[in-house]
Amino acid sequence: MKNSVLSICIAALCAALLPGCTRENLQPDSKNVISASLPELESKTAIDGVKVSWTAGDAIAVNGVTSSPLTEGSSVGRFSFGEVVSTPYEGVYPASIYKDAKTLTLPSERSADSQTVILGGRSETEGQIHFSPLTAMLKVTVAGTAGTVVKKVVVAGLGGEQIAGDFTIDYSTLKLTGASSAEADKALTVNCDVSLASPMELYLPVPAGEYPQGFKVTVTDRESIGWQKIEYRMNQGSWADCEDFFDQNRAEITVHENGTFALRVTDPNGQTFEETADITT
Repeated sequence: MKNSVLSICIAALCAALLPGCTRENLQPDSKNVISASLPELESKTAIDGVKVSWTAGDAIAVNGVTSSPLTEGSSVGRFSFGEVVSTPYEGVYPASIYKDAKTLTLPSERSADSQTVILGGRSETEGQIHFSPLTAMLKVTVAGTAGTVVKKVVVAGLGGEQIAGDFTIDYSTLKLTGASSAEADKALTVNCDVSLASPMELYLPVPAGEYPQGFKVTVTDRESIGWQKIEYRMNQGSWADCEDFFDQNRAEITVHENGTFALRVTDPNGQTFEETADITT
């Protein structure tokens, strides 16, 4: 059996999803229709594949009322409701995350093909609402030898931070505050079943904030063998861009048949670090 080589890159895109300044002045033609605009993304090319427009099937929740799904995609969605929704509007996308007037539930599981950006907005203008991101986006890139099939990827903060479950929301600032201490809400699982013939890029919504100890990523293949990587952090305290390290052949993870893996990283100052750990199952 050959050693499998698996590389995992993590990049925090906390500033990649910022509300733009361009908003269309829309005139609704029905009290049961609300036009919802999306933010302009300042780093659109950096998050290729993430939703930047409305698509057929999308639905929003405004003041606790769920809209009918859109029948076609557009940059501005015209969402219909089965009842009149009065201002001020407090809305979220997707509608499924709405729990009550002050609480949202971020899912602890998602599929690999889901690149949904969690959005929220508040408006006092009848018939209009502008949405902005409620979370940061964490980019995880997994690459491996041909034939490796990834079953799932689990991401967790090494400091035990809550990244899923119930959060209270302040619609005036769009700030989320964790409201759960459950262990299950400290991790986000991505169900994949994806071949790694080419690198797999995942964009995962995580609450904005500080994660001083970094993130742990556990990858399980079809045979339920796990690989685990602890995010590398440079001595000077800034986040290392793992993707650049791997592209420059300055970082690699090697999985050995004896049940261990080795992470080797050379930092920008030429100093090399190597860590060895057991494979998790």
